[in-house]
Amino acid sequence: MGGKSKAIGKTGEREAKKVLALLGCHTSFTEIQGLAGDDIFTKDPNGKWWSVEVKNTTAYKSDFLVQAKRQAKERYEEIQKQLNGVHGDMYRFMGLDSYTANDYFVMWHPRGSNIGMDTWSAYVSLGNRIRCRHIDSEEGWQLG
Repeated sequence: MGGKSKAIGKTGEREAKKVLALLGCHTSFTEIQGLAGDDIFTKDPNGKWWSVEVKNTTAYKSDFLVQAKRQAKERYEEIQKQLNGVHGDMYRFMGLDSYTANDYFVMWHPRGSNIGMDTWSAYVSLGNRIRCRHIDSEEGWQLG
């Protein structure tokens, strides 16, 4: 990934965090954030934790969801290790013991379109079906 692509990706992550915050989500702090390769680890207004892969690209690809699923599993495995370690009580207090490897979604913004950075699409796997939801401050929290 080149420098320009990284900058576009970081801009997408920053903007996605702003939208999630407007919806009442809380992005994790650095120590938890660094446990897996996902872009954002956030707790929704209902208290559910999500692994989020952010894509600020011109076109959506099905590979994005495959990547998100792999990273969510990595995060799940790391959280399970931590639950049995020194920080287990803290992780349980934060509700991380309820996080599963299936709690993930892709947050995609169609870069280059006339759509503002405050409107995103979320692709989430619910059961065996992929669902697309729009995420913006007017729609409110629609996942889960």
